Amino acid sequence: MVDTAAGQGDGTGSPGSEWSRIPRWLHRVAHDQAMLAAAGGDQRTLGGLAVVVWVVLDQPGTADELVDRIGELWPGADVGREKVLESLAMLESHDVIRTSRPPG
Repeated sequence: MVDTAAGQGDGTGSPGSEWSRIPRWLHRVAHDQAMLAAAGGDQRTLGGLAVVVWVVLDQPGTADELVDRIGELWPGADVGREKVLESLAMLESHDVIRTSRPPG
């Protein structure tokens, strides 16, 4: 299971980086987990904040945009930018999302 509590990833991503799901992953969300599968038999199970971040990545966005989306979907959720960045880095380390740097 991929969980943000695992502490993987380094929270990188330059300011303004846009994050997106890697399209090869299909998913189902059930209860407090997201199950991901890709061609070739690759599978991942997400837990914790990783599920929430995966859900709001239905459209690409920056860390700040993702925090805003989480707040809209789950009012009162105490999720700050640093926690979201940790989850993004962990998801990226498990090859299910990617970041693109803004043009510049």
